[in-house]
Amino acid sequence: MPSKLASDTVSQWLELLFAAFQSGHLHKCTLSKPGPEAAADLKNIYIRPVMLKKGLHLAFNYRYATRDEVHNFLPNAARTLLSELLDKQFLNATALRACSGI
Repeated sequence: MPSKLASDTVSQWLELLFAAFQSGHLHKCTLSKPGPEAAADLKNIYIRPVMLKKGLHLAFNYRYATRDEVHNFLPNAARTLLSELLDKQFLNATALRACSGI
């Protein structure tokens, strides 16, 4: 069971991630180091914003040893899923924020 400190850290990280997403500055996010509850051949998940007919979504690219699967989620569903993935299946998460003007 994760500690309260770990839960607070994940919550803070998700707040920052979704602030970047909502402002249009999120380029991609990577979940890596699968834990014991992750699928046996799941290596990592790449997440990026995509514009679909129904609006802005987050595309989750599940990278397995022999195949990829992409699933698109609305922001609220993506946030819930990310919270669950970081709580139980992945030990590491990084986000790359896009820069504007240098």
